[in-house]
Amino acid sequence: MKKRKNKRKIDKQFKIALLFFLIAAILISSFNLFMIMKGASEYNKGTDTYDDIQNIAIRNDSDGSESRIDFDALRSVNEDVIGWLTLNDTVIDYPVVQGEDNDYYLHHLYTGEWNSLGTLFVDFRNKKLFTDQISVIYGHSMLNGSMFFILERYKRQSFYEEHKEFVFETPEKKYTLEPLAGKVMDAKIPFLQLNFDTVSEYEEYINEFIRTSTFKSETTFDGNDKIVMMIKCSADYEDARYVLLCKVNEG
Repeated sequence: MKKRKNKRKIDKQFKIALLFFLIAAILISSFNLFMIMKGASEYNKGTDTYDDIQNIAIRNDSDGSESRIDFDALRSVNEDVIGWLTLNDTVIDYPVVQGEDNDYYLHHLYTGEWNSLGTLFVDFRNKKLFTDQISVIYGHSMLNGSMFFILERYKRQSFYEEHKEFVFETPEKKYTLEPLAGKVMDAKIPFLQLNFDTVSEYEEYINEFIRTSTFKSETTFDGNDKIVMMIKCSADYEDARYVLLCKVNEG
């Protein structure tokens, strides 16, 4: 009789434990589903917002005599805009801003709305555009392929061969940015430098990127050239970043 009571007690405890386990599993699954749906909603909202901005800012009837971008329209939405970055035949066709720090635009759209897509932005420590030896543009690597996701395709020589020129337009000028070198860097080890004490130090720094690049570029470099460094997260390892260096040319 005592054994039966003990067995019933154990069965009851097991059922209670199983019930708690099932409830916990349902709650965890529901939370994960909520986060997935929330993330998808953010992605869709962010993508729609940038589609709207393109419709507002891009002059499809431009004949080349004027800027393709209506910067007055852009600045009516956000005065922090400094340019527009395009890589033909890719999703990169976005406004670029510069804020008061390197945090705000990590999680805010061009419109100022909070969103995980963020905005492409220039390092706040850079002076007037392209006056430093190195200007830095940051962007997220979004799983839906937006923002700077495709930069890591420069790990393949074939992608470089088909995409040898970015276009960066400002209210004053139009620049071409020629990919020079790209590689994965460890964010835990400081590697970013905007200016150098001597030309030889600058050349040594850039030439190390060229030597270890994931692709071989036709573009040449000397110490008088200005560089744009584009930085995104990489999935290679924790705190990895893919860094793409481009040579700046006017016109």
